[in-house]
Amino acid sequence: MSTAGPLAAGGGEVKIGEHWTAHPFGFTLNLDTIVGTLVAGAIVVGLGLWVAHGASVGKPTKLQIALEVTKEQIEQQVEDNLGIRTAPWVVPFAFTIALLILLSNLLAILPSEEWLPPPTADVNLTFALSIVVMLAVWFTAIKRHPVRFFAHFKNPMAIIEELTKPISLSLRLFGNVLSGVIMIQLIILLFPIWLFWVPFTAWKLFDIFIAVLQAVIFTILTIIYFGQALGGESDAH
Repeated sequence: MSTAGPLAAGGGEVKIGEHWTAHPFGFTLNLDTIVGTLVAGAIVVGLGLWVAHGASVGKPTKLQIALEVTKEQIEQQVEDNLGIRTAPWVVPFAFTIALLILLSNLLAILPSEEWLPPPTADVNLTFALSIVVMLAVWFTAIKRHPVRFFAHFKNPMAIIEELTKPISLSLRLFGNVLSGVIMIQLIILLFPIWLFWVPFTAWKLFDIFIAVLQAVIFTILTIIYFGQALGGESDAH
């Protein structure tokens, strides 16, 4: 997918959705998105190994506490929506998704957006993430309740709902992160160099809030979709 296009601002131009690309075998690869995703993924793996290596019950580090609190919140959401015993693997799945999206979003606060924008500002990544989530949800629903899953498609609105879930999930994340990238470009163009650092810094701080908020929303919706797919099982437990 392509989202490229110019937007005039004052005497300059804001470039939307432009990527440095490669074209192997006739396919277009957005290399900045791939590199950004690999960087975020490497940080997730690195944090996990680091915390696991130095994990302590008596003297936990601040990072260990932060990750444990995040995991506990996800466990609570899973318990509330479908019951942990119903699908215990949803917790690590949602936890990994949350960390990957959060760290991808947080690349927006680095002064490197021109050559390495946050990968979640590319709809190709957000749509891929939402498809992975929905495939996992649908697989779980078919595995646990195949008759009920296919029976509910007798209602045409159910088909539309299932098709719009990955679209809305991806576009919500993409739109919010991309808007932050555009705002930074507008600030640089509209403010003189001696003044632009004030709104620039303020918006970077706001970017942190947006990064956390969008990761939370994506993760909660992921858990809710699993809850809908396994509806009734948590009550049985």
